[in-house]
Amino acid sequence: MNTKIFTTLPQDAKNIRIKVFMKEQGFENEFDEIDNLCHHIVAFDEGKPIGTCRFFKESNHYTIGRVAVLKEYRNQHIGNLLLKSAEKEI
Repeated sequence: MNTKIFTTLPQDAKNIRIKVFMKEQGFENEFDEIDNLCHHIVAFDEGKPIGTCRFFKESNHYTIGRVAVLKEYRNQHIGNLLLKSAEKEI
């Protein structure tokens, strides 16, 4: 598994967030103006996008959020991989 960092919200991250936050959890307004300020990380398993998160700087600290992993990949430490990737980039 590997991760890739994007400076704009990629379609792969959008698709994961739609599936996890909107379809599974029922959120209606998943996307916001902060997405335009963020770096976005996508985790891949053999080229398939399976998880995502975003991070941004506000004032003098960074915020990591919108961590989402596809249901079939949960409990495999993908969230941890995303957080470590964000921390490394920060």
